[in-house]
Amino acid sequence: MSHDYRVYLSSTRKDLETERQAVAEALGGKCIVQQSYGASESDLIATCLDDVAACHMYIGIVGLRYGYCPVDPAKNPAGKSITELEYEQAIAKGVPRYVFIKDDNSAFIPAHMDTHTKENGAGDRIREFRDRLSDGKEQVPALFATSDDLKWKVLEAFFSFKAHREGGGAFMQAGRRLTAELERDIALAFVPGTDDLDQRSVSGLPTPSGGEDRRFLPFAISPNDPAYLLSLDPPLRRSRAVCWALTPASLSRYREQPQLLTDVLSRVRRRSPVFALLQGVPATELEPGWQFDSTLAVGAGQLQAQTADTLDRLYRHVREHSQALGQDRRVALPWVVIALKAGEAADLAAQTDQVMAAFKPAQRSVWKDQFERLRKALAATTGKSWPEDFYGATRADWKPFGQKKRDIATLLAEVATEINGERQAGSRESRLLGDAMLHLQRYEFDDYVDDRLGSRAALAGLKDRGCVVLVDEFALLHPALRAHAETFLTTQRAALVSANPTDPAWCSVDELLDDFSFLRVGSLFERFDKIGDPRCELALNSPRRLARWLRMILPEMVTTLGAGESDPGLVGRADQLLG
Repeated sequence: MSHDYRVYLSSTRKDLETERQAVAEALGGKCIVQQSYGASESDLIATCLDDVAACHMYIGIVGLRYGYCPVDPAKNPAGKSITELEYEQAIAKGVPRYVFIKDDNSAFIPAHMDTHTKENGAGDRIREFRDRLSDGKEQVPALFATSDDLKWKVLEAFFSFKAHREGGGAFMQAGRRLTAELERDIALAFVPGTDDLDQRSVSGLPTPSGGEDRRFLPFAISPNDPAYLLSLDPPLRRSRAVCWALTPASLSRYREQPQLLTDVLSRVRRRSPVFALLQGVPATELEPGWQFDSTLAVGAGQLQAQTADTLDRLYRHVREHSQALGQDRRVALPWVVIALKAGEAADLAAQTDQVMAAFKPAQRSVWKDQFERLRKALAATTGKSWPEDFYGATRADWKPFGQKKRDIATLLAEVATEINGERQAGSRESRLLGDAMLHLQRYEFDDYVDDRLGSRAALAGLKDRGCVVLVDEFALLHPALRAHAETFLTTQRAALVSANPTDPAWCSVDELLDDFSFLRVGSLFERFDKIGDPRCELALNSPRRLARWLRMILPEMVTTLGAGESDPGLVGRADQLLG
């Protein structure tokens, strides 16, 4: 049982007391938390190291203070801090280690910083320790900014440890690797014909232990590729972050058509953090529209001359500027929203006849009537003004249940966080996912509507491999969106759900499922009414019902991405469970 696990909590004390309390609270009732001792304890080294060895899991929290260094020539000849000695004991005894480093940009009290107090080399020793923890050779740490942030990450780490310790789910017990599991930390893009030697220097790079350095996924992609986004999609799906390696030669290739990276980066940043490794390229030479999350500048030829050191620097840089990297296993879950944007909704409301004129006359008459009735029912049900209280600048800003409710992206993220953080041994989520965590990847329906650089083909491939599609029913009454939704929703592999706070109160169920219903689009109607597909649900009318459907579907979905149809035995009929 969970409370039988003993977790050793290691950190300096006076500077991280709030963080230690947060971790103790997060793990309270789930395990026994053994905390490290204060500097006044007798025979401190032996006591702490014995306790570390007796624990099942080690959690290390590191700030900007190296901490107390016991003076003991025999047991501590290098004069290391008790915190670093505890960490080394965990390595020596094979105790699973989860390390959490407080971000340099977080709030620190000067008296708790060695650089201010001038202790331990005026900050040199804590910086060396942080660098050691961050180089990816002993484990991959997680950054945190606040105590609340730390609490959630510790919970994720504990449940990951617990699932692995107890054998994980049925898929993991059978040794099955999830198809959509993220394989690498950083996808590293090179321009063929200019950066070939750099790419080869990264490919197959060995680790000190003799294995392959699997942190990086080097790949070639040409600025002249007319389907650039389609070519970029596979490495994005397999990695947690993406980095463009730019040299003077490759930079000149991109600058021949600067709008390319401007468009690409604006799209990719919705799904993944983006970085640039600049070799002999001043940041001032980048185009203003190239919005990277951060750039790392190194000397020309560094990747070839000092490959391992340069990659270590890049890895630390990405980790310091993004929370994407971590020591957990993650499986990618792509999702798409088909919803109106604020401007489209305003046009539909103010100019209904003109907007709906694109529909065939017979359709227009029926669907305009359904639209007006739906609008009135929405106002009566929610007391909100449609469309003002429901939409924003992007499709993911859609608030299915009104202004004071969360937008669809937030609702989805909250459910994924619950699944990642609250799994219990033997639960359905644990059985399906093992120790893997859900990693949401957002795709834009606009990339299907407005084809650019192969973006439509990338989205078409997505729907055929599998994804979660969240549908605003009003969007199906906008001709420009409906035409593309008809094609995009023709799939058996996506999990589809529509939401509206009035459903089905604004009309009878028979009318909702009638041949003339505007909800008869793509395979949506057939999957819901004829097949009874549990991964297709219509007319969810509350945040609670939507969250319950997502909680049911998401774990099952990731086990079948790209692998065929859902297993109704794992999921059960949605209408029976959602009640």
